[in-house]
Amino acid sequence: MAALQYRSDHFMEAVHELVSEHAATFTFAGLANVLWSCAALESKPELSDLVAAAAVQLSEPLPADLVRMAWAFARLGKRDPTFIELLKRQVEVIPRLDSILLPDLAWALLKLQATDGAVLQKLLDQAGRVSKLDGMGWMTLILALRANQADTAQLDGLLSRCAAQMTGELPQQADSSILALDWLLQSVNVPEDAGRLRDAVATQVASRRLDNSNLEKMFSDEGSCLRLPASEGNLIATI
Repeated sequence: MAALQYRSDHFMEAVHELVSEHAATFTFAGLANVLWSCAALESKPELSDLVAAAAVQLSEPLPADLVRMAWAFARLGKRDPTFIELLKRQVEVIPRLDSILLPDLAWALLKLQATDGAVLQKLLDQAGRVSKLDGMGWMTLILALRANQADTAQLDGLLSRCAAQMTGELPQQADSSILALDWLLQSVNVPEDAGRLRDAVATQVASRRLDNSNLEKMFSDEGSCLRLPASEGNLIATI
C-alpha cells in the first residue's frame, strides 16, 4: 500500500491498534515496514515510540531493515534516543553494506544527528567501496557526507568515482537522476577529472529540456528526502 502511495486512514488506524497491542510479537523487519509505511504515507508518526521501544529489544537486525527503519525515523523527524543508540552501534559493526543502502543511511544519520566520529569514519569506509549508484543516490550520499563534515579529499574521491560510472550512463538515467546530478555538481567544487560529467549533464539537461531553474528547492535538505528510497521502489510493506 505504501509503495503504491495509497493512503487509507481506516487501514492506518487498524495498523496503529495492531502495533499498540502486539508490538512485542513483531520481527524487526515487520516493525521497520510499519514505520516505513507511516513515513511514506505521512501518517501515524506517534507509532515511532512504540516501534522504537519494541525494536531495541530484538536481536541484531539485517542491514536493509535497519536502514529502512532509520530512514523512516528521519523522514518523520523523530529522534528517539534509544533507537539512535541502536543505530550507531549497529552501523559500527556492519562489515559491508550494499551500495544501494548507503545514501539513505547517510541521509538518515544526518537528519537524526547521529553521526559522531566513529560512525562518520564507518560511512566513509563503506562509501569508498561504492561502485554503482544512480544520480539520485550519488547526490544524496555525497551531499549527506559533506554536511557531516567529511574530508574534502575523500569527497573528491567519491565525485571522481561518480564521474567514472555516470558519464557514459547518462542517456539511460531518469530525468530525476539527471537533475540530481546537476544539483550535486552545482553544490560542490568539482575535481578536474569530474569535469566531463558536468559537461555531459549540462548536455542532457538541454537536450531533454529539463527545468533546472529551482534545483535548490527540489533537492536541498527536506526536498531530497521526499523521494522514497530507491531500494524500496517495489516494496509493499507487510507486517
